[in-house]
Amino acid sequence: MKRFYLWLLVLPVCPMLTMVPPQAAAQVSVNSANPNNTAQSTVDLDVIVSGSGFKKGAKAQWFVSGTTNPGGVTVNSTSFNNSGQLTANISVSATATTGPFDIQVTNTDGRTGKGTELFAVKNKVASACIVPAPLNIAPVATG
Repeated sequence: MKRFYLWLLVLPVCPMLTMVPPQAAAQVSVNSANPNNTAQSTVDLDVIVSGSGFKKGAKAQWFVSGTTNPGGVTVNSTSFNNSGQLTANISVSATATTGPFDIQVTNTDGRTGKGTELFAVKNKVASACIVPAPLNIAPVATG
């Protein structure tokens, strides 16, 4: 008599694994600034920067449009409001470049977004000082 052996291959039962492609990192975009301009010699101006993809710890920077030159605009601090809004406190030197500025936001993970020509620095308006003309008062003779 011939013997037949039946070997059963037992595979462990595993839950179905679903391959999930890595998600694309969130894009950072910068859309607007409010206010969108100021004059030279402005100190401690809060500017609301709006966009998307902002994260806690994000930093804003001002650049003369089309360059990496800050042009006399210093960002004193950047506060995270939410993923669509930051508050940047800026100071503008008396000799700052006048004209359009780009605003760039950099998240702590290194991702950046830039809004072009979202802000402008204007010439400081010289204050007019009115000096009254001397009065020509002739003495009046009495008597």
